[in-house]
Amino acid sequence: MARTERGFTLIEILVVITIIAGLMGLGFVMLRGASTEKDKTITKNRLLDISGALHRLKGHELLGDYPPADPGALEGLANEDIGKSIGRPNETNLGIETVYVAIFLSGHTVTLDYDEKWLGNTDGDSMSNQVTRTGSMELFELVDAWGNPYAYFSSRELKNPEGFTKYVMATGTVVEARPHVEEKTKLPLMQGKFQLFSAGIDGVFNTKDDIGNW
Repeated sequence: MARTERGFTLIEILVVITIIAGLMGLGFVMLRGASTEKDKTITKNRLLDISGALHRLKGHELLGDYPPADPGALEGLANEDIGKSIGRPNETNLGIETVYVAIFLSGHTVTLDYDEKWLGNTDGDSMSNQVTRTGSMELFELVDAWGNPYAYFSSRELKNPEGFTKYVMATGTVVEARPHVEEKTKLPLMQGKFQLFSAGIDGVFNTKDDIGNW
């Protein structure tokens, strides 16, 4: 008796396609999850390194305190008139821009190991003078793994953050950042020190995925 050759039916082909699509989708989800965890780790490590530099700046021979979010109030560092050196930046990203200037200002010994991926200029502003070791007039921000600026509030602004809450994200969207507070007492976290935090993967500050120094 002759053997009857049999091809795949339409239903069998659709089943195979469905299985392949499901495996591809699962692989994509796993890769995306791994990428997200890597970005979180990068963001946290940068935050810790920046925090370390801020602690060193607090030394009595330099600032004697953590840098304020207001660039005009940054005094006693490398004998520079910081307010005059920076000029009049726009009203966004002020806290982390001041941190950038304080850490990278020429004339003091505090250093921070970094690469160009750490620096962004989402609001596009510049300084009046070139006063930092990066050799640029741009008023950079220190950014997270998603290219968004970290938010920064010193102890001065933790209770009165007005004027320092507007941040421009990598997408160009202007968002608000406010100091994180303790849920029960409603008092700011890290009182007497500073808050430094990333908006996390959602690019929105003060949500559960924020990555902070507390």
